[in-house]
Amino acid sequence: MDEIRALQRQLAAIQEAPDSLKLSERNVIDLVTKLQRLGKIDLIYTLNAKAMLTPAHLQQEISDQLLMHMGRVSLADLSAATNVDLSYIERACDELAAVSSGSHRVTVLGAEVLTEWYLDGIMEDANEILQEHGYVTMGDLAQQYGFAVDFMESVVAARLGPIIRAHARGNMLYTEAYVARQVAQIRGIFSAITRPTTLPEIVAAMGLDERLMTETVADLIATEALRGTLRGREYVPHAFLDAQRAAADGFFASNGYLFHSQAAQLHLPRPFEFLKRSFPDAIALSDAVVSGALLAQLDAAVDAACLEASWVDGRTVLPPALTDRSVAELLALCTAMRPQKPPPVVVVARVYAASRAFLGLVHDKFAEHAATQAAIAAFDAVQRKTQAKPSTTTEGKSAGTKSSKSKAMRQITETSIAPSAAAMADLVGDWFDDCADDEAFVDGVVAELRPQGVYDAALAKALSAIHRGGSTTKQELDALFEDRFDGLYVRLLCFQKGATKLATLAPASSVPVEDHALETTALALCNLVLSYVKAAHEVDLRGVAALTTEDDEGTVVANLEAANLSLLEKHTTFAPEIAAMWALAVGPDRSLSGFVTHLGVLAVALNMPLRKCDRKKERADLAAFKSAVLRRFQDAPNDPRVLVALATQALVLAATGLAVSLPSSDALPSVFPAIAAALKSSGHSEHLATLEDALASEDPLSAEVVDDLYAVASKGMQ
Repeated sequence: MDEIRALQRQLAAIQEAPDSLKLSERNVIDLVTKLQRLGKIDLIYTLNAKAMLTPAHLQQEISDQLLMHMGRVSLADLSAATNVDLSYIERACDELAAVSSGSHRVTVLGAEVLTEWYLDGIMEDANEILQEHGYVTMGDLAQQYGFAVDFMESVVAARLGPIIRAHARGNMLYTEAYVARQVAQIRGIFSAITRPTTLPEIVAAMGLDERLMTETVADLIATEALRGTLRGREYVPHAFLDAQRAAADGFFASNGYLFHSQAAQLHLPRPFEFLKRSFPDAIALSDAVVSGALLAQLDAAVDAACLEASWVDGRTVLPPALTDRSVAELLALCTAMRPQKPPPVVVVARVYAASRAFLGLVHDKFAEHAATQAAIAAFDAVQRKTQAKPSTTTEGKSAGTKSSKSKAMRQITETSIAPSAAAMADLVGDWFDDCADDEAFVDGVVAELRPQGVYDAALAKALSAIHRGGSTTKQELDALFEDRFDGLYVRLLCFQKGATKLATLAPASSVPVEDHALETTALALCNLVLSYVKAAHEVDLRGVAALTTEDDEGTVVANLEAANLSLLEKHTTFAPEIAAMWALAVGPDRSLSGFVTHLGVLAVALNMPLRKCDRKKERADLAAFKSAVLRRFQDAPNDPRVLVALATQALVLAATGLAVSLPSSDALPSVFPAIAAALKSSGHSEHLATLEDALASEDPLSAEVVDDLYAVASKGMQ
């Protein structure tokens, strides 16, 4: 105590002693500034510039503030407490965090400063909560202490074991006691399950933790403590699988099929893959899985129908429970239905299989019946002709007789002799007793054969015979054909000369020009030959137009069908010549010169004189061609390619004096440049600009442009 008083007296004496040296405030400021400039000292000014701190002192004050705030303080609070700018606070905190260690280690987290002992403390609190409840989520801890979940996880991970006595699974913390209780419950519950059960159902019923339960069940299955399997979020016990497999295999072995609806009741999501393990010959259908033995039975029945020229109902061979769709799919898998030309079996009404021999018999019956009905109809036509009442005068008699005959002919032509579909079905039932009671099959056969065409062809044939026997004789028919043939032959010769001339001027344009002549004039001549054979030789060619006295093209067939070729081979001796003619016109090796040359061979085969083509015929054909081009131009639609093709034909005719057949389709743009070059070389280039502009247009042409093109065409025809 005496020592303290002595010290106090010394301090008072010093304070009362006079100053020997005294510096002004300005001098002090200058000295401090110079020392800082020389790097002798490092000072930090306060915000009001009335005080200065060293970095070490600032760190000490930060440590004191951390201690005062229980280990967690914000940077803003530190700045306010020390009256120092926030940037110095942040730098001082970073330096303090770098040099601190152990329980006094400082961590800067965003806008806060934390100490290690603070984190240890909150983890001890969290451990108490965890031990009380058995589990806690990282999200709950992060929310409680105001941290991010990621930072909370790192804090927890560093203190698992020493401070937090728990197990971390994902974002959950569990105590060992809690996990043990849950595992015991899960093992007991899942051991008692005998049918597929979803995990959410168990969670809702028992209040278990779904994540822990999923992981526990997977571990128990892996260690074979549980006999079952997890399918996503569904647990399926092996006992159920065994019973399921036994039920599915037993039903399939006994019946030969298993519907998808039955498989769904047995909890089989993929029944085909399931049954394929035990039955390798299983077949997957749209709504069922069937045994290969059923397909073998059906295949044998279809083969028997082929051999016996009969038919079979697939439903009578297969189990009655199978749907029509399944029967149809199995019929499509039969050996007889594999790709063949033609297949020996035809599927009728989805579930029936009829051999082509049987369908041929039915078709022949219809043909016989059609011939009978056509003969009756033809006889009625003759009767109507003969019963027509004449007029009183000779002129009136002739006109009246002609009118009556024409009227009678129109009446019989407009009347169809084909029975109704129901009547056709009755006929099939009468002809074939084995299918009389199966209306669905009979209706399917009628729909498959479509006998309407048979009756129409028979009636046309009968009326054609009457026509030839009356107004048109065989000689007149031959004369009509020869005139038509000669006209097309001359036109083809003119086109051939024009194409040859054009090839010398523009070689690139010869092939499309010849192809267009073959596709138009040569094809018309091929159809003319078929129409003549159909009328003169009474061959029932399908789709071929009748040869009439009117100058029309009728129905044009694009190729010689195999059925028509077979009829020609059967009823005529010149089928090879006709087939060669069609091959030169539309085949892969088609040729205009070859086609024209072959016409002489064809004329000899038809026993028809081939008239020579002289200059007089050529001039007449060119005149007719000019008129036809102008007429077609006037009647043509407003299509740039059609109009340009017609105008170009006129210019080529003026340049070469020969007719050419120009395409108006997609081939014209590729041919036109070569033709334009040929026209320029021949001195006919004044109209090319008009043609080129019109050809480049994709929209309909204006009336002015159409008039210009017509003027070009008209000038070319002069």
